[in-house]
Amino acid sequence: MTDDDTRGEPARRALGLLTSSIGVAHFLAPRMFDPFNRLGFPNHARIFTYVNGAIETALGVLTLRAGTRRPTAVLSACYITYLTISILRAQLCVPRGDGRRVQRSG
Repeated sequence: MTDDDTRGEPARRALGLLTSSIGVAHFLAPRMFDPFNRLGFPNHARIFTYVNGAIETALGVLTLRAGTRRPTAVLSACYITYLTISILRAQLCVPRGDGRRVQRSG
């Protein structure tokens, strides 16, 4: 490893520990995360609290491992996209009387 490779090591380690800690917190205090998860997954907020906790824990652990910077960055971008799309989809659709959801008209 060169000096350039280790320059961001403390920040990467801090980010990995923070992300892992937040992921584990989803399991220890799920009520804290349910309101946010309800935005994207209104019918199954608690299940997705655990799913998102597992994903965030895994991303944090991957961030801590040397040599996983690029794959972890790609996976993190995919995760953020997944959350954003889920929230937008849930917030832009309204339930119909028959339980189906339709897109809101502008």
